[in-house]
Amino acid sequence: MMAASRKPIFQLIPAAAAAALYLPLFAFEKAGFLDFWLWMAANAVAVTVLAFWADRSFAGRVLEDMRKSRTMKILLGILAAAVLYFVFYLGNLISRQLFSFAGNGISRVYELKKGASTLRVGLLIGFLIGPAEEIFWRGYLQHAWQAAFGGAGGWLLTSAAYSLIHVTGGNPMLVLAAAVCGLFWGALYWRCRSLLLVAVSHALWDLAVFIFWPFAGQDGRSRWPGLSFIGIMHLRAFGKARMAGGRVSRGPSRDILENEVQTPALMLGTAAHVPFSGDGSDIRPAVVFSARRSGKSVRWIKNSPGNTSFTRTRSIGKAGPTRWPFSIS
Repeated sequence: MMAASRKPIFQLIPAAAAAALYLPLFAFEKAGFLDFWLWMAANAVAVTVLAFWADRSFAGRVLEDMRKSRTMKILLGILAAAVLYFVFYLGNLISRQLFSFAGNGISRVYELKKGASTLRVGLLIGFLIGPAEEIFWRGYLQHAWQAAFGGAGGWLLTSAAYSLIHVTGGNPMLVLAAAVCGLFWGALYWRCRSLLLVAVSHALWDLAVFIFWPFAGQDGRSRWPGLSFIGIMHLRAFGKARMAGGRVSRGPSRDILENEVQTPALMLGTAAHVPFSGDGSDIRPAVVFSARRSGKSVRWIKNSPGNTSFTRTRSIGKAGPTRWPFSIS
């Protein structure tokens, strides 16, 4: 077996194995019955096994890390995730101003979620993909390469390798995002030497960017989280929420809200993401199952893939039935 103290040339073997797993993933995105997320989860399991196989001392380091200052590391991981999200929030806005391809590149990243259950994607990135990537890239590979090539050399090489495995997707914004993340988590691991800390940061950042506050839409603004998981029941209170009321006409470049309804609302429901902008110019079909407000029950029907029409919805309460029509023409 290889250990972290072996000659530098041997440290390239696990990196080559990881490249063989991830380069086809980003090039093809699907393989048989495996969609992008299941394929990525399978790769995550494979690289985790590879890390423990390649370094006999790795399991001991992980257990030691879990035993010491666990609460502080988790809190720092949460803070680090928030800092990185803020970096991407600014980078998202700035890049759209500087690069004409930025908006399309960011949208292509979110297209990877198309057809996949929000619950499944959230569980996979939060509990498997994010932590497993840190186990391999920072916990194993960066640790090994810093021992072989020095602190700065190992950090930069690992960050470069982490970004380059995304290159086959042909999306410069994805490669740039991976480079920023690799440098950030690599620096964090180099400074703190805690796999738990970077794993928490990675998992929470993934959930924030892909599930709760994605940078979707052509305007680049982060969307409200709305309602996110089946069974978890994400809860968010709105003072006055702008709801997609009346008719929505599909234009050549964006959806145009013809009539808008404002209502005090406490939204509670499952598996929903409600994208909208402040001026109502970015209303789109959303997967919304249920909501409740002011003692009146309001129900939406899920918009199935490929179906461009919402069914009409109804709120039933003391004031009697009130129709909230939705339609896409």
